[in-house]
Amino acid sequence: MMKSSPTPWWYLEKSFKSKSFFDLTTVLSIIGLTAGVATLIVSMAVFSGYIKTLKISVQGLFGHVVVFNRGAESQDQILEKIKNSKEPIVAQTPFLAVESVLAHKGLVNGVMLEGVDQKSLFSVLDMKKHLVAGDFRLSSKEPLAIVGKGVATKFQLKVGDQFRIVIPKSKGIGAFQVQPKVLEMKVSGILNFGRYDFDSRYILTDLNVAQEFSGDLGKISGVRIKMEGPSQASALAQRLSAHLGERYWVRDWSDINRNLFEAVGLEKTVIFFLLMILVLVASFNLSSQLIVGVVKRYQDIAILKTCGAGPKAIQKIFTWQGLVTGGIGCLAGFILGVVLCYSLEWLQYFVPIVPAEVYKLDHIQLDIRFMDLLLIFSCTLVISFFSTLVPARLGSRMSPVKGLRYD
Repeated sequence: MMKSSPTPWWYLEKSFKSKSFFDLTTVLSIIGLTAGVATLIVSMAVFSGYIKTLKISVQGLFGHVVVFNRGAESQDQILEKIKNSKEPIVAQTPFLAVESVLAHKGLVNGVMLEGVDQKSLFSVLDMKKHLVAGDFRLSSKEPLAIVGKGVATKFQLKVGDQFRIVIPKSKGIGAFQVQPKVLEMKVSGILNFGRYDFDSRYILTDLNVAQEFSGDLGKISGVRIKMEGPSQASALAQRLSAHLGERYWVRDWSDINRNLFEAVGLEKTVIFFLLMILVLVASFNLSSQLIVGVVKRYQDIAILKTCGAGPKAIQKIFTWQGLVTGGIGCLAGFILGVVLCYSLEWLQYFVPIVPAEVYKLDHIQLDIRFMDLLLIFSCTLVISFFSTLVPARLGSRMSPVKGLRYD
């Protein structure tokens, strides 16, 4: 009499080697699982990549911590107060933000003119890697400007072109005493900030030029601070805020676009469960394929039971058959999903897939995370396992006499 323990593996090996295993229903089940898993992988990679790209963008443009000046303190006073806090700060750089209007070739648009200290800027922000044209060259004696690529495109500005920046300058309380102040600037470089809101509005110039133009000599809007690591920024911001007092507004990089970070994280979770429905639907195909397989193998099941195979052995046959089918679909989905991820990232350079005016980023570096893959793989196999229970129990309960009638 045949032992019951090796029966499932002997029959499974025989089934896999036969051409009938990959019939139409099995192929359709594998295709459904492949499509569902691939869609999940691409979706998770897009959401994870968006969060990662946004974090890098925020830290690269704002720094780890930003101290905003609410009072009338001078640049030296602010820097001295930050120094007296004795916090573990790696580097810091002051800046002055001036709301302005750019007028060029009949076009007018509101822009943010930001004066920066070129000597300390690169110790906090790596701006040079965003340069797409010209040189990162600013001067305290000459009104040179580095514009965002969105500004350059809208106003058709090239390196070496000149344009005008206008700000209203009040000399009193009356409306008739507000007179515009005009500054003629020259483009020395064009930056791709990687964010739509910066590319379409920001213009960088030397801090002294911005102070003289705005009339705020010796004044700054705030200080950008760099830490050893971004994870320390939140605790530092709280301590600095307590040390500096109410005249200063201290924000760490995670506070900036916090609502967007939280919304994307929530959407990623919701999308995962919604797309898992695709895998669940594909598992119904897998279950129906196994039920059909049970009907087709009535005679084989009857013979196996006659030879001594128990209900558990028969149940293992169809359970493992379903798991193997699910595993093949999952593996194929992994391969297809990874290929689609790299294709999508490459396609972004040629086709504007991500609407920058909505999501603030014009390009997303897709991030395929191991934990996401592990979660997708585990959930797919669990769903595949539960989809095999009904057909497996149906086959294990079949009577040998009933099966021999189909001979």
